[in-house]
Amino acid sequence: MPKPVTRNVREVITAVWFVISLAWVLQILGLTSILTSLTVSGIVGLTISLGLQTTLSNVIAGIFLLQDNALHTGDKILIGTVKGEVVKLGLRNTWLRNETGEIVIISNSSLSNGPLTNYTAKDRLNKKLNSN
Repeated sequence: MPKPVTRNVREVITAVWFVISLAWVLQILGLTSILTSLTVSGIVGLTISLGLQTTLSNVIAGIFLLQDNALHTGDKILIGTVKGEVVKLGLRNTWLRNETGEIVIISNSSLSNGPLTNYTAKDRLNKKLNSN
């Protein structure tokens, strides 16, 4: 797994482990019941999942974009009103260099949800068909 994904997964596991450990210690000390601990754990889990919703959406979209070979570095694309060359494909974002040389960072969920025109894919597809 790429480092940002591994780091995020590690942080979530650490947070969950901390909440469970805290609930267990509080129960041993008699300061709370298991029901209260489970309620707190549920609320913390819900908070974490809501906080990571956008990030996970972008990561999943990035995985699908990479798996589908929809984009490659150097491709000329149009997404919405932004036209440019793909400079970098990441799990959460894709970097484009627009016609004026500026770098535009677009979330992968925006790429997968909106209409995407890949001008270079046509050439790549034609080369693949002609080589067979």
